[in-house]
Amino acid sequence: MRLAALTLVLASLSLGLQAAPKRTSKKTSSRPADGSVHVMRKGETAAAVARANGMSLAELGALNPGRKLAKLAVGDRLKVRASRSAAAADLDDAAPVAALPALPRPALAA
Repeated sequence: MRLAALTLVLASLSLGLQAAPKRTSKKTSSRPADGSVHVMRKGETAAAVARANGMSLAELGALNPGRKLAKLAVGDRLKVRASRSAAAADLDDAAPVAALPALPRPALAA
């Protein structure tokens, strides 16, 4: 039996046969439109992930329905929205807003 298996392996190598590539299923429909997914790391909490992404814990829960945020494990994937700091960076790239003219301060009555 071993000889037959060895012969089969050697024959496939000499013919240049390769193993079929591994199939991976990518579920693009479950990802948010902006592709924001956070992978949980050791020691992280749902509250820390929410805070880092500029959202509340309730918002994080709403983006991940059916998931128990208290029972997350290392490697779990959570949908998150773009952080507010990223949105602020987008505003910085926008055209500058014209400054309002300075008005003199009224004098205080004594």
